[in-house]
Amino acid sequence: MPTVDLVIALLQVVRTVYAISLKDSDYNGMALSRSADISLGLTIGTVFATSAGYGYHIVSTCRELGTNPSPYNRRTPTATRIQRKADEDAEEAAVQARIRARAAAAATGAPAAPAEDGPTVTPAPAAGGAAGGP
Repeated sequence: MPTVDLVIALLQVVRTVYAISLKDSDYNGMALSRSADISLGLTIGTVFATSAGYGYHIVSTCRELGTNPSPYNRRTPTATRIQRKADEDAEEAAVQARIRARAAAAATGAPAAPAEDGPTVTPAPAAGGAAGGP
């Protein structure tokens, strides 16, 4: 639980600041010296702060992936949001290019290039053409 880690880290910071404010003579008869107490407070505070940061990162990752019971057994996303957006943009650009190509072909009277997404429609021959018309 990253919040508990953060609370413990903050308590260690407060305890260490208090130890810094004391004098060496205040530690006479204590189990730890002042410098050892400060070092211990800084070490424990750093460990718990790092643990809290890692915990918040894992919680964020779980929330991003959806309902997944364990952050260590993550499903691999097929594509990131940026990749999906790039794919959508590329697809839209291809569609727009096909539309422009068909419009240009229709304006010049040339047959349109075959479409990748469906059958090509061939225009019917004009009436009275070379196919033995009246």
